[in-house]
Amino acid sequence: MAPGVDLQVVRDTGGRQLGLQYGGRARAPRGQRLGAILLQFPPWFPISKARKDYIVAGPARAAPDRVCIEFRNRTWMTPGNQEETLSFLAQHRLAYVCVDMPQGHRDSIPPVLAATAPDLAVVRLHGHSDKWDSKDIHERFGYRYREAELTEWASRVRVLARDAGQTHVLFNNCYRDYAQTNAQQLAALLQP
Repeated sequence: MAPGVDLQVVRDTGGRQLGLQYGGRARAPRGQRLGAILLQFPPWFPISKARKDYIVAGPARAAPDRVCIEFRNRTWMTPGNQEETLSFLAQHRLAYVCVDMPQGHRDSIPPVLAATAPDLAVVRLHGHSDKWDSKDIHERFGYRYREAELTEWASRVRVLARDAGQTHVLFNNCYRDYAQTNAQQLAALLQP
């Protein structure tokens, strides 16, 4: 950690860690832009009014940088809550992070594409490792997208991009060079 950075653990009323709060600010190196700060909410962060209030406070802490919101608790995107969640994010102009990840796990979020902020849409591709429950990061994220999958995602990204000023696609299949290789492949597929 850099000298002089004030890092504090943020806890909920039950004492569980919600995340980290920085007294300093995230900054991109000189001459580079910071696209957005990803606020990822953990599997034990279910939908509630108090949690929504916490989420709404995030952009003020990050200002003037923008934030995007990724959920890891399925209650946010169940069929009964999906519309409420997306409407909530849109009302507050918060970019929803659309995810691609293995389904059928306690932290699985369906691959719903939605642009909830006019200036930014975000897609985060985690892969489909059959070892998603592994504590080993190489096993959990050791997935290389096939050409057919990336072709499908290119079509989906094009549709999503129509509803936002910018669209960011992030690969989180961070084993070996999988993310970099898949990002180059998708970029080529997205060329006009």
